[in-house]
Amino acid sequence: MQLRTSRTNLPQVNTSFLQSDFSKITRSLEQKNHSVSLHPFINFRGQILVGEFLFPIQKFSFRQKANFVFIENFPTNSFPKIEIVLERSGSIFNVKEFKIHPSDNGVQGEILYTRLFFAIADMKKCSLHFKDIDFPPFNFGFSEIPLQDMKVILYRAKLFRKLGFIERVFEKTKINVPENITPNEAQQIEILFRGLTEGEFTNPSDSFVTIYNYKVSKSDLQNNFLFSKREFSLEFNEKFFILGQFFEVGKVVIRVEKASVANPRKIRNVKENEVIDELRLNVFDSQIRYTFEKYNNAERLSKNKQKLKRFRDLLQNEEPNFLVSLLDESLAEIDDKSAIETLEALLQYYDFPDRFSVLKPKLQKNQWKVPIALTYPKQEPILLADAFVDMRTGKVEMEISFDELLKKGKKKAKEVFSIA
Repeated sequence: MQLRTSRTNLPQVNTSFLQSDFSKITRSLEQKNHSVSLHPFINFRGQILVGEFLFPIQKFSFRQKANFVFIENFPTNSFPKIEIVLERSGSIFNVKEFKIHPSDNGVQGEILYTRLFFAIADMKKCSLHFKDIDFPPFNFGFSEIPLQDMKVILYRAKLFRKLGFIERVFEKTKINVPENITPNEAQQIEILFRGLTEGEFTNPSDSFVTIYNYKVSKSDLQNNFLFSKREFSLEFNEKFFILGQFFEVGKVVIRVEKASVANPRKIRNVKENEVIDELRLNVFDSQIRYTFEKYNNAERLSKNKQKLKRFRDLLQNEEPNFLVSLLDESLAEIDDKSAIETLEALLQYYDFPDRFSVLKPKLQKNQWKVPIALTYPKQEPILLADAFVDMRTGKVEMEISFDELLKKGKKKAKEVFSIA
């Protein structure tokens, strides 16, 4: 049995060559009387310095063609590929291009790439130092990185640090990073990471999920499961398949507490033990609870948390705190649209009248504050209560209970509009 969920608000991760990361340069390089001239081709050992971060000494090459000078490194140990193009203008060499991208398709390469990216983005400058030849450092300056580009790379940094920990738990498994990682694959990575580190947890889901090869039980038929709002529970013992690799995690139990069948008319007249190819569920609270039974015990969790601490400590020695802290952030953060949809679905689940409406949310720290109000044509909304939706888990906390909300709404309607 397989469960597939997706959240369309998860960004697509493109792991191909990023050409525009550092193409905007604010400084130029002036040619001076160096003891070593720019020959058509020179190999040398060099080192990129960014603030306090000293990156490994690498082999580099100079290559001159017409008015252009091409500088590139030959990275080792998954260090990013660096390509620099200088263009001569009189006695000045202007920086035409400065590109970085992962040098291989491994997880460590992505971690090092995002580390270098954010180090340069933060300092807005870096320098290339020569180790074998008498040449002063080249100093590069950079303009502000566009906010949207920063968000995409930050998401990328978050995803690959979580994959880095997963590789440490499954020591014999090395992940080859594909050119693109889909939102569904990113969510599976998040679920596996949380399963290893928490054992049991609630994860946000889409408003609809599809269960494949669902076997109808006697209890389903007794409870009229096709036309009722209820909890659905299932388990599977299949290996997790992520990015071309299988991960043995044992039995996983999945619970959807507030759901109903979304396509009942297509599967009516089913019988006990009959297998439904695709059972589509409407998930009212956008929540799915996962239990990884193999890891949901004190001994296993303690071991994995120790591994996570060692992984954090390793990162902490090599990169800023904000990159290390990405391990604590979700890959499936809830946006304002999802928060609204979740509250609207819950009002539907509890059979609220249409006049109960969800208003525009406001972000407060790590949660959405979502007003619920009475609305009528040509009338100002009458605020009843606030709901709070956690950005990471999608969990809803009500200021008052749904029963109290319904009573309060009916009372307000009667007072203001004289409606019995």
